Amino acid sequence: MAQGSPKDENFHKEYLQHMSEDSNKHIQLDPPLKNKKIKAPQKSKEDRAKGHIDYKLYLQYLSYMGGIIPTVVILALFTLSQTVQSLNSWFLAFWSKQTNSGAINSTTEQSLFIGIYIALGIGCAVCIFLSEVLMSVFGLKAAKKLHDTAFSKLMAAPIVFFDTTPVGRIMNRFSSDIEIIDNSLITSFKSLLGCLFSVLGTLLVISIIVPWFMIPIIPGIIIYWRTQIYYQKTGCEIKRLISTSKSPLLSHFMETIKGCSVIRSQRKQNIYTKENERLVDQLNLAIFTQIVAQRWIALRLKFFWATMTGLCLSYALSVTNNAEWLVRYSTDLENDMNAIERILHYCQELPHEESNNEISITDWPSNGTIMLKNVSLKYSTDSEFVLNNINVEIHQGEKIGIIGRTGSGKSSLLSILTRSAGYVQGVVQIDDVDIENISVKMLRSKIAVIPQESSMFSGSLRFNIDPLNQFEDEKIWHALEKVNMKDRVLQMDNELQFPVSENGENFSMGERQLLCICRALLKNSKIVIMDEATSHIDEETDFTVQESLKKEFSDKTVLNIAHRLNTITDSDRIMLIENGSLIAFDIPENVFQILK
Repeated sequence: MAQGSPKDENFHKEYLQHMSEDSNKHIQLDPPLKNKKIKAPQKSKEDRAKGHIDYKLYLQYLSYMGGIIPTVVILALFTLSQTVQSLNSWFLAFWSKQTNSGAINSTTEQSLFIGIYIALGIGCAVCIFLSEVLMSVFGLKAAKKLHDTAFSKLMAAPIVFFDTTPVGRIMNRFSSDIEIIDNSLITSFKSLLGCLFSVLGTLLVISIIVPWFMIPIIPGIIIYWRTQIYYQKTGCEIKRLISTSKSPLLSHFMETIKGCSVIRSQRKQNIYTKENERLVDQLNLAIFTQIVAQRWIALRLKFFWATMTGLCLSYALSVTNNAEWLVRYSTDLENDMNAIERILHYCQELPHEESNNEISITDWPSNGTIMLKNVSLKYSTDSEFVLNNINVEIHQGEKIGIIGRTGSGKSSLLSILTRSAGYVQGVVQIDDVDIENISVKMLRSKIAVIPQESSMFSGSLRFNIDPLNQFEDEKIWHALEKVNMKDRVLQMDNELQFPVSENGENFSMGERQLLCICRALLKNSKIVIMDEATSHIDEETDFTVQESLKKEFSDKTVLNIAHRLNTITDSDRIMLIENGSLIAFDIPENVFQILK
């Protein structure tokens, strides 16, 4: 453990007596607040639209497919395929008539008619093939664009959005809804257009040959339309209910897997099993209701045409069959458009972190001065303030220790500097520039953060140390040496190309912290935020790393949340926060006098 001066040691002893009765060396400076209920950000309810799908959603989907030109080309191909198909049927009838009347006698004439019939069949097949292929290509293009847009918006969403939105809800949008857009929606569109043009083509031919047949067809179309409207009021809501029922089930499933060891240790398996069964039953109830509703409309459509068939000619059977499927495909399409509705919500209505007044500054920050003027923070518009009227000025290169009880607002204060907090009032400046006028990407790239719980991702070790591939191997090895990780990496297979498992599970907690410190050293930022960066490291390594950090960060502005005493012994000033208010911000001796 790092050794401090006698003055520091006396300060530590008195501080510990004030903060806690326990005075062993592992004591933390932030025991939980008593008689204070710490409110975490509340999970928001999932938005669920009501009523019919707005026709504007169809237009937006077509625009994602490519706009007017692809739409016109696809409709033209469907029209052409139905025209050729109807012409083929007419030509077959004409050919039969000519043959029966004896107008065709020679083999040459028969071969000509056969050739024409085959050509029409091939032309019809080509048109159908092209329409199917283009529909799939443009549909997948729209799906990819929708996914990428929604994902980019999600990545730009403020941290408070992730605090108030369950992971299962996000997973549901990017799994179930995207799967519908990739597969089911395209199929529904193709089936609907195929049935629509088939019905229109058949009705056109029949109206030319037997015009009076349109008399019973018109009321039939009206009845079909009314039946669809009646069914769709329920069908669309059921589809939305299924979508929203999946989110809590996914959230519960993921939370259970993540906390499985804790659940077993507390013997709470029965509670979580019953909750899972309840959520599954809730989803199955919505799915069963959808199946019943689909059988309801199918039965009524078949019953209606069974009564009408006796009044129609036999060649109208194709109309009845296609009309039935036309209604069913149109309802399926509207149900599937619910996925477009939900994804477009992420594309268009998700809150965004970026400011409208962003300015571009080169070589910023050059000093690392920080100023907070009347800064207050709350997680949501209807919640209480977790920070109240904070006013501080931190000079270039200062080392600031931040202390306070759990829930006092220490981490919230630091999250303001990276614009990771919720709703902030007041002004936060770095080098006299309001951070609201700096892009989030630039701001966060200029601040090095060393958290207590370090994260690693699947990939190579080098990727985790230098994800943007900005540094040469020599600099990376030099940084690894400073954090006592060089020898450990040299022992690994492939060294810097050593594969890291998911969440860095093939590294210890302490090793992950050291690699995170290594990233911060390479980043060479003017401002460094540390949240007990060496809490999971043994004392010998801790001492070596602390000495290295003092040397490397000597000219940096460092903000350090203190959980152990040896991490704040060399602080220029200490910031004491209680209940969201700044109690003191002075040299250690003066802060201690206030605590007395």
